[in-house]
Amino acid sequence: LGSDTGGSIRLPSALCGLTGFKPAFGAIPADGVVPLSWSLDHAGPMCRTATDAALLYAVLAGRPAAPFRGVRRLRLGVPRAFFYEDLAPPMQAAMDEALKRLASLTSGVEETRLPELAADPELGRMPALFLAIISAEAYAFHRGMLRQTPELYSPGIRRSLENGAGIEAADYIAARREMERQRASIAAHFGSADLLIVPAAPGPAFPLGQPPDLRYLRFCAPWNFWGLPALALPCGAAPEGLPLGMQIIGKPGREDQIFALAEAWQSETSWHARRPAQP
Repeated sequence: LGSDTGGSIRLPSALCGLTGFKPAFGAIPADGVVPLSWSLDHAGPMCRTATDAALLYAVLAGRPAAPFRGVRRLRLGVPRAFFYEDLAPPMQAAMDEALKRLASLTSGVEETRLPELAADPELGRMPALFLAIISAEAYAFHRGMLRQTPELYSPGIRRSLENGAGIEAADYIAARREMERQRASIAAHFGSADLLIVPAAPGPAFPLGQPPDLRYLRFCAPWNFWGLPALALPCGAAPEGLPLGMQIIGKPGREDQIFALAEAWQSETSWHARRPAQP
């Protein structure tokens, strides 16, 4: 099980060859989850296969699994603006091949456009409204402990949390109102598509010990902002063998379509079955 505020289910799943599902906002209760951002936190499964993720999601959400049988009829949308920019060559090649294979499994792939989220160029092109909300809410939860026991936080985490103190109330409220407005209308931007296909990350995992790079979250965080269900699953491998992952995005309440396409993909490919070479 994982929690996902900006990609913490989907990104490690994508970088490790797993299948990770972030449900629609509120689909799984977050009771008992230590919050990072009440408005953006999601809980969900991290599994080897889409079939396992669908089964576990049904249990967590308290609803029976309802299989979707019409994969051939599904229409796929590709929002190239932002979501297909600045990809590492292996990631670009993997997505090109994935879209061809997905088109053969469904009724086809078409280009679509989503609302533009103004991005902060200094913070990995992360959505500015997302950053305002997560910063303010994370600080609100942690501020008492930061004052009482600051030594329990690592310096980097402490600095990140304390940055939230600088978010003005008016800016936070405006960001929240805009998020709610976009969540209410985002499904209309799918156009004629049932599902959207985007990369999960700009490339394979970066070396252990390298400073975290927010660029790796920029394809994941918008779906937390919009509250849409998103599933990450393996779609290839870099030349050095590291996994590459893509995302399938659906509309709230149509998780069945996401899992159906993911299961069809994994029945046609073997990326999810790969194991690291043993020393």
